Amino acid sequence: MKSVVTKENRQALRWLVENRPEDLRELMEGESRYTLPHSIGISKASREESRAWIMAIYHVRYAAQFGLAQQRVIAGTYVHSSRPAEFEQWLELGAPGISAEELANYLNEVPMQNNDE
Repeated sequence: MKSVVTKENRQALRWLVENRPEDLRELMEGESRYTLPHSIGISKASREESRAWIMAIYHVRYAAQFGLAQQRVIAGTYVHSSRPAEFEQWLELGAPGISAEELANYLNEVPMQNNDE
C-alpha cells in the first residue's frame, strides 16, 4: 500500500482527528465508503506498524467520543486518555491502514473547511 504521509497528508490527518474523528475512524477501520475494494488495511503491516495503528485508533476513538479539549476524561469508573504522541508515531510510520488514494478520494468529495467543528 502506498504511504499516505506527505506533509499535506499529515496535516489533513491531524485536521481530521480534530474536526472529523468519526470519518477518520471509518477510514482507518475500513468502514468508510471511501475504502477501496482492494484495500489491505492493516493486515500486511509490521508489528511496529500494527501497534502504532492500534494506539492511533484509540486516540481517534477518544477524539470522536470526547473531543480533544482534555487529555483525560473520567467517566464513572473508567479513565479515558487521548494518545497524541502515539497518533504522531502512526503518522511518522506512514499512516499504515489508509492508502493515499482513499484519503484523496475522501478529501476530494468532503474537503477540509475552516468552519467544520
